[in-house]
Amino acid sequence: LKGLPKSTLTKVVNVFMEVIAANGYRPMLYTNPNYLTYRFEFGAFDNVDIWLAHYGVKQPMSVPRLQMWQYGVGRVDGIKADVDVDVGYFSGAAYTVGGKYTIKAGDMYSNGVAVPARLVGKSYTIMQVKDDRILLGEISSWVRV
Repeated sequence: LKGLPKSTLTKVVNVFMEVIAANGYRPMLYTNPNYLTYRFEFGAFDNVDIWLAHYGVKQPMSVPRLQMWQYGVGRVDGIKADVDVDVGYFSGAAYTVGGKYTIKAGDMYSNGVAVPARLVGKSYTIMQVKDDRILLGEISSWVRV
């Protein structure tokens, strides 16, 4: 792949994703900032779901249709080796890593306990997003959404 021009590499990836889609699957491009910036044609994948491997940063590179952010490696109980750790955003995600969330009256922590009234109206940075909860950095707490 090293010797391919941007246009050829971009076309090869697009053709492969077309084959995936033609066989009934939803394609997603797994890539990194280097390829998006220097190896592919600019903007060629703005309409494609992206799974971005971007390590050592507090939030991923801004990419249209970012669906997954692989931010590093970690450990999981029951697995005796390092595993990739990711955050999933998926289509229609209402919350994004690095964005802000303002606590509202009636918000609940993920354990079912009500968020204290003293926090209502305060905004916090979203550190992780799950299907039903977000992790707020400054208070290190998961809040149901």
